[in-house]
Amino acid sequence: MRRNIATLDDQIRQAERDALQATHDVAHRAEVKSFVETQYAAMISGDPFAWVVRELSLLAEQEPVHMAGLHPGGKNETKSGSSSYSMRIDFSGTYDQIGAYVRDLENRFPTSEIQSLSIVGSPGDKGSHDASLEIALRVQPARATEKLEAKKTS
Repeated sequence: MRRNIATLDDQIRQAERDALQATHDVAHRAEVKSFVETQYAAMISGDPFAWVVRELSLLAEQEPVHMAGLHPGGKNETKSGSSSYSMRIDFSGTYDQIGAYVRDLENRFPTSEIQSLSIVGSPGDKGSHDASLEIALRVQPARATEKLEAKKTS
């Protein structure tokens, strides 16, 4: 009987540990789901150039740099099967303003990849420099876009 009681006691403790772990797993899954949804929201959906113009215009309103132009690139497929949209952004500002803009751009679009950044200036430019940035922004996978649209309509 004592052996039976000890075995059952061990099984009860294991079941309690499993239940506690399951509770933690549910909370962790909710965190991961929220993170993934946030990342998808920061990815291009619909017309890539229109999306980029809208999002970069909203970001530029909060920045002291002067936007000189947005030049569309193209869609690229990666080896992993995901898509990205590359483009060039021309803007001007001081070194600090350019650095802050690049930092904010990377923070706003964490799945993006800055491919190149060039800053051109001369002694007579009074601290303002021209910058050109090439960036690749991730495009939402087609099935993910369909799922998000279905979720929004329901």
